[in-house]
Amino acid sequence: MKGEESLTEDQVKARRSAEREKRMAPLRSRVAALESESETAIAEVVALYSTIMEDVHTTHMICNRLYDHVNGRLDVYWNAALRKHSNFDKMPMFPVVDLTSTAEEAYTNVHHEIMTKAQALIQAWAADAKEVA
Repeated sequence: MKGEESLTEDQVKARRSAEREKRMAPLRSRVAALESESETAIAEVVALYSTIMEDVHTTHMICNRLYDHVNGRLDVYWNAALRKHSNFDKMPMFPVVDLTSTAEEAYTNVHHEIMTKAQALIQAWAADAKEVA
């Protein structure tokens, strides 16, 4: 290049390297900004996913406790009915009642798509982080 005739090979390399760094500076700053935004987004997704999973587990525990409570109350009422009923001999020993609850499933279904996407993103980011490391 013009003005490099009198420079040594090392000086030319240093000059070209400095010029390349100067040209790349805006791109590198943009990449750094995008990486920062990406890390923030990842942290938000992980936090929201954890919150949703906690809510799902809490809902599961509440539904199980309610189911156990209702079955316990049913047993109490059935035993009282067995003692007081005039046709005691003809009544079944256990009530023929099938309790089903769709509350837990309904709550989980609302969040299923979001949980699936968040889980896929988290796994992809973890795989990407392993590649970088």
